[in-house]
Amino acid sequence: MKKLFKTIAAAAFFIAPAANATTFAVDFDFRAPGGAVDEAFFSVMGVDLTVRAGTFEPRSTVRIGDRDVFQSTAGLGVLGPDEERPARGDEVPDSTNVDGRRANDVLVFEFSQRVRLNSASFTFVDSDDEFRFFQDVDGFGQLIGFGGNTPVVGGQIPIPGSQVFAFTPGLFDSALFGIGALQGNDDFRVAGFNVTALPEPSTWLMMILGFGLTGLVLQRRRRLAAA
Repeated sequence: MKKLFKTIAAAAFFIAPAANATTFAVDFDFRAPGGAVDEAFFSVMGVDLTVRAGTFEPRSTVRIGDRDVFQSTAGLGVLGPDEERPARGDEVPDSTNVDGRRANDVLVFEFSQRVRLNSASFTFVDSDDEFRFFQDVDGFGQLIGFGGNTPVVGGQIPIPGSQVFAFTPGLFDSALFGIGALQGNDDFRVAGFNVTALPEPSTWLMMILGFGLTGLVLQRRRRLAAA
């Protein structure tokens, strides 16, 4: 029995690092008709994503729920309570973009598992548009503002001319992110994400325990058969 438990422990030691081999890339494309909704839902390759809208202050936490998510063929934007609701799928760039005009809009992206954020793509981008990036860095649901690839207070990130911002590889691993606009002249849509799905440690633990229990059952059956 002790020998079997040692074998299980050894398997855990060698199998856990192999989890990286099971990661896979996922592309989320938000460009589709949808109109204004409280929450937008997406699912690609078994990875689920819920998008909510809210506001934030430069030096305070994000408030979710006082805005609607607006989806169109240009991507995701934000619709405030004081803005006219357009017809389903209509394009009204000045009122349904992520912008900082009436308030500092933010879209909050909650994944069903931890992912590595590789890049974000945008539409309706002008040459001087910037965005504020947020991430839950400790797993407790607290979104922290980032500037560039460094956690800072008040940092803004310029959107490249390619309209695709590439994040530093391996730095942004979480299940909760946010993209917002702080200044009045910043307005854009979020068109999509490229992420890498990361295996959950609990999944690997359950697999290892499963192998161990299977071994125990087989060993017991052999002893009963021999008796």
